[in-house]
Amino acid sequence: PAEIGALEPPQFCEVIAEVCGVGKSEYYLGMNRMFFKLGAAAVLEELSDADPELMKPILLEKLRIFEQMKAAKPTIERNLYMYVLKRRYIVLVAEKRRKEEEERRKEEERKRKEEERKRKEEEARKRAE
Repeated sequence: PAEIGALEPPQFCEVIAEVCGVGKSEYYLGMNRMFFKLGAAAVLEELSDADPELMKPILLEKLRIFEQMKAAKPTIERNLYMYVLKRRYIVLVAEKRRKEEEERRKEEERKRKEEERKRKEEEARKRAE
């Protein structure tokens, strides 16, 4: 594609590496060369040995898939972010409900003790009369 051909050599190398499934952690881009970790350049070595006309449709298909994944990335990130926020919200709501229930129980216990104390005072007053 024209947009790939118009790239500077460093960007072109990065695109080819990404299209071929070589992750950024597997190589380092120097000023004039790409440096690969052991075994990471096997796919690219196969490319250099292969017939360009045979590899063209394969690379174009990989490039198409790469572009689809690149286009889907914002949607995936947005959905993942929404999922994380939803999980946080659910945890916060559950924690708030737990605290409210605990406070309600404490209030009920306090009222029960207060009623018990009043009842005992009333009984003591009746006995004293």
